[in-house]
Amino acid sequence: MTETRQRGASRGIGGAGVGSPEPALRWARRGPVAPVRGARPRRRAGQASPELPEGRVHCRACGAPITSEAYLLAVEGQEVHDRTNPFGVAFTFGCFTEAPGAEPVGEATTRHSWFAGQAWRLALCRACGIHLGWQFEGDAPGFFGLILDRLTTCCSTAGEGA
Repeated sequence: MTETRQRGASRGIGGAGVGSPEPALRWARRGPVAPVRGARPRRRAGQASPELPEGRVHCRACGAPITSEAYLLAVEGQEVHDRTNPFGVAFTFGCFTEAPGAEPVGEATTRHSWFAGQAWRLALCRACGIHLGWQFEGDAPGFFGLILDRLTTCCSTAGEGA
């Protein structure tokens, strides 16, 4: 997890700034996302969705609310990062201070961390169990690194607005 290519700071996700009339993540509406093997939906029937400010960001797989563009955070001077894991899988992810719709799972580890002094653990969609990214915690304030092509601002349920 050592390769780093960073995108411009403070330009928002997908190039559109926060408050832009164009949805910043509209390009992230590609085909279905495969669930994490063994992951199970976490939200029980009747459980309320998290309350989020304007600029809501949803799980592309199930449409559940995950976070808001209002929670974007510059980490190492960037809101959006491109990183490659030890297996050669590349990810583009945005950094968020909060992600109420994401559930951190597993033990935190510093092994292969992309951020010095930060341990990471997987972050799954609370509703459908899809891998959305990672929660980072450690020396600096914690944050969520959420994979952009697994998110959308287009809709509140899967299939809307497609």
